[in-house]
Amino acid sequence: MRQFQVAAWSIVLTLGIISPAYSQDYQQKYTPWAYDQQQQRYSCEYHFTPAPNAPIKKQLVIYYPQQQKNNWLYYYNPEKKVYWGRCAAEAHPQYDASQMQWSYMKEKKWTDLSASCPTIPGAQDGPEIIPPPPPPPGF
Repeated sequence: MRQFQVAAWSIVLTLGIISPAYSQDYQQKYTPWAYDQQQQRYSCEYHFTPAPNAPIKKQLVIYYPQQQKNNWLYYYNPEKKVYWGRCAAEAHPQYDASQMQWSYMKEKKWTDLSASCPTIPGAQDGPEIIPPPPPPPGF
């Protein structure tokens, strides 16, 4: 009987039927991209919960199509009024569809690109940020 229980749990874990407790307790989603003619940029809102059953918070993801190298999707915290991170967009030479590539604002400079995906803002040991939708094509 013990072997059967071990085998059953192995199958359950392998199939992903049981996931970490926090993954379903946190919410994450993005709104569709919208163009701001005055600021000449696209933005979408990133909605998330920093803790289970917490109120939904939001940040902005901003894409500047007019930049000579429009390789980045910038994450902006409107409460603190700061850009805190950016991830490589499809046009970036180091873009990897299987793993988001990130750069962080540290001491008023962007860090080197890395595959260290941040967790949901304010979440202690929470899940990683899910990828944003691709920016509008043609830019």
